[in-house]
Amino acid sequence: MNRSIFIVLSVFLTIHCKKDAPTEPKTPTGTETYIDLRASAGETALSAKFFAVVKNFKEPLSFDWNFADTSYNTQTSEITEMTFPQNGQYTVYVTASNSDGYITDSLTFVLPFSKVVVDPELKYQTIDGFGAFGAMDVWWSNGPFYTENFIDLVVNDLGLSIHRNNIPWDFEPTNDNTDPYKIDTNNFNIKGTIAKQLPYLKALRKAGVDKFIISCWTPMDWMKIDIPKDVEPHCNGQCGGKLNPILYQEYAEYLVAFIQMLKRECGIELYAISPQNEPLFEQTTFESCVYTPEELADVIKILGSRIDQADLQTKIFAPEHMGSFSWEQGFFNALLRNDDITRTYTDIFAVHSYLDGVTPDYGDAAGWRQMYQECAKYQKPLWMSETSGYEQTWTGAQKLAESIYVALKYGKISAWIYWQLSESGPSEYALMRDGQPTPLYYVSKHFYRYIRPGAEQFESASDDEKILVLTFNNENDVSNTFIYINRDRKPRSILLDGISEAGAEYTIYRSTRDLNCQQAGTTVATNAVLLPGESITTLYSKEK
Repeated sequence: MNRSIFIVLSVFLTIHCKKDAPTEPKTPTGTETYIDLRASAGETALSAKFFAVVKNFKEPLSFDWNFADTSYNTQTSEITEMTFPQNGQYTVYVTASNSDGYITDSLTFVLPFSKVVVDPELKYQTIDGFGAFGAMDVWWSNGPFYTENFIDLVVNDLGLSIHRNNIPWDFEPTNDNTDPYKIDTNNFNIKGTIAKQLPYLKALRKAGVDKFIISCWTPMDWMKIDIPKDVEPHCNGQCGGKLNPILYQEYAEYLVAFIQMLKRECGIELYAISPQNEPLFEQTTFESCVYTPEELADVIKILGSRIDQADLQTKIFAPEHMGSFSWEQGFFNALLRNDDITRTYTDIFAVHSYLDGVTPDYGDAAGWRQMYQECAKYQKPLWMSETSGYEQTWTGAQKLAESIYVALKYGKISAWIYWQLSESGPSEYALMRDGQPTPLYYVSKHFYRYIRPGAEQFESASDDEKILVLTFNNENDVSNTFIYINRDRKPRSILLDGISEAGAEYTIYRSTRDLNCQQAGTTVATNAVLLPGESITTLYSKEK
C-alpha cells in the first residue's frame, strides 16, 4: 500500500449491510464465491451509486437490481446509480445470475449524506503511545501482580505501548553517602517494595513494551522539610512537605540511581521521568510533595544536568498537574517561557486530566487547544499522563472515548495514560477488573492498539456534529487508522470516497453497548461502513 494515500473527500451514509439474502442463493462449485454490494455518493444529494463485486462466479453474468418499493430493473452492468424521491430509509438488493445459479446481497441506508474532509497536507502530532500505570492489582496489595495471560492481554490485545510506574517510598531509606555525586548502589534498597515490581516490569519488556516512564510521588522523608503532623499512619513520613533546597543534588542522585537500577536489573532504558506528581497538592493520605513552579524548575535544571552527566537518554516530563490552562500558567512560565535551561531540560509538558486530582476532567476543545498552542511555541509535545474516574458502563466508556478524542483532536497530545491497568473488584480507576477486560478497556483498545507509536494525525473534519473523526497515518509500519465516534442514537455510516487507492482494504472494529471492539469484517476504501447508534468504529489498514 502506498504510504501516502488519502482522503480528499469522504461522505457519510447511514447504511446497514445484511449478509442474509432475501432468498437462499445457489452457490456454484468453487472456493470463496460471493457477491459484495457496495455504495458510494451519487451525482446529487438524493442519489447513490451501487457496485456489485463478484468473486469466483463465472461469466457471463446478469444483474437484477431491486430498490424495493422504489423501482426494479434488470441489466448486465454491475454498477448502477439511483435517485431517490426524498430523504429517508431505503433498501437495495442485487442478484448476480449465470447458468449455474445466482448469488445475492442487500444494503439498507438512510439519506441524507454527511461529509468528512481530510487534508493530508496538514500534519500534527506524532504519537508516543498509549498506556497505564501499575499491574494486575495495586502495588499495595498482596497480588498476584501478573500472569502470562494478563501480559498477553495488555500487550497484544489492548496494545499497551507506554507503562507508567512510580519509585517506591523505601528505595533509599537513608542517604547512601555524604557525596551526592557518588552513587553507592549497595545502599539503595532493591529488596523492599521494588522487589515485587521488577519481575513484572521484566515481563512487560520481554513481551514488547519499550517505553517505560516513572513518576515520583515524593522524595524520601529524610530529604524533606515541613512534613505535616496530622497524616495517616501508613504515610511513613512521605505525605506532604517540601523537598529541602539544600538536598536538590541528593534528590537528583536518587532519581538517576533509580534509572540506572532499572537498566541494571531489568534491561530497561527508561524513556522518561517526572520528578514530581501533582506538585501543587499536599496530600495527607498518600505520598506527595509540594513545589512552587519555580522550585520545580530548579529541580529540573539539576536533574537534567545529572542525566546528561550520567550519559543517559531519559527524558524529563513535567509538571503532571491538572490539565487546565489556568492551572498551568505558573508552570508554563517557569518550565517553558522564562528560562532557557529549564526549557531545554523539560522535554515533554505533561498534565493530568482531573478537575481536582480525583474527579475526571472530560476536557473541552478550547482548553486543550490553549495548552497545545503554548507547547507548540516551544516545540514541546503535550502528554496526558494520568486520568481515571469513568464509570464501568457503556455510558462511562463512551465518555472516555470522547475524552481521548478531544485530547487528541484539540490538544494534539502525543500520549494518553490511564491511572491503573487493573484492580481487584469493580473500579472506575482501572481499565481492567481482576486482570480481565471491562468496557473502559474495550473503548481504549480502539486507540491503544490501532494508533501505534510513530503515527501522525492528519487534519479531519465532519459537517455532522454527531460524528467525531480522527485520522492517522504511520509510516513506520505503513498503516492507516480512521476512528469514528457516533454520538447519536441513530445509525450513520462513513463512505471512504476519494481515496486514491480504491482497492485498499481496511479491517473494521466496532464497539457498542453489545459489542466489545469486535471485528466486523473488512471493507475497501470506496465502500460504506456502518456506524451504529452510540458506537465507536475503527478502520485499520496495515501493509502486510
